[in-house]
Amino acid sequence: MPKSVAIIMDGNRRYATSKKKKKHEGHSDGLRNLENTVFWCKEMGIRELTVFALAKENLKRSKIEVDTLMNLCKNQFNALSKPGGSLERNQIRVKILGDITLLPEDVQ
Repeated sequence: MPKSVAIIMDGNRRYATSKKKKKHEGHSDGLRNLENTVFWCKEMGIRELTVFALAKENLKRSKIEVDTLMNLCKNQFNALSKPGGSLERNQIRVKILGDITLLPEDVQ
């Protein structure tokens, strides 16, 4: 079993469309699946999870969609990384790849 795994979060809008959901619901579902992935990694003995969560092209979407996505990301990642949160409890380290300077300061 590998000690480190990388994933690309992609297709949340397509998923939402296929399920007749709103775009932000697809993003929200994707972020919940990320948390589930943290648990699966722990169960499988994977100690490091690398996540590519956002492409620069995503930032060209409508302001409301980008703002909604940023708020979802901020809230979910704060919950995962807070003391006693899923990451700490499961001793999982998550790396976020990309140019985080393109993100709002409160998301960085």
